[in-house]
Amino acid sequence: MVRTLIQFLALTCSLLASFFLIKGSLGLKANDIAELASTKFDYNPHVMNNLIEQQVNSEIGFILLLCSFILQGINMLWPMRFCDFEINKTEMIIGIVIVLIITVRLHFISKNKILKKQKEIKILLERNS
Repeated sequence: MVRTLIQFLALTCSLLASFFLIKGSLGLKANDIAELASTKFDYNPHVMNNLIEQQVNSEIGFILLLCSFILQGINMLWPMRFCDFEINKTEMIIGIVIVLIITVRLHFISKNKILKKQKEIKILLERNS
């Protein structure tokens, strides 16, 4: 059965999405908020990096929430049979492996997107200076 795998992946995508969305908003520290509220003649690289990280993590969180919604929809549309009420341990193990792979991959995607955005925004800031 694939039902256990789909249910587990949907549940874990929701958890990962929450993690990335919370991580994005928690990354903005009090000092950074104070820096944002003040006026400057030049840019603050720490504030820039925190805002970029927040944006990237929020994007990933949204994509994971969308994946979770789609997986739950597939699971609901799948016709239920009597044997679908039990949990398949093999599918749980496969699900855990898939989630670990997804988590590691998303970590590297996040870091890569952050570095690309940092370069892009530094070019814009230097051009505007």
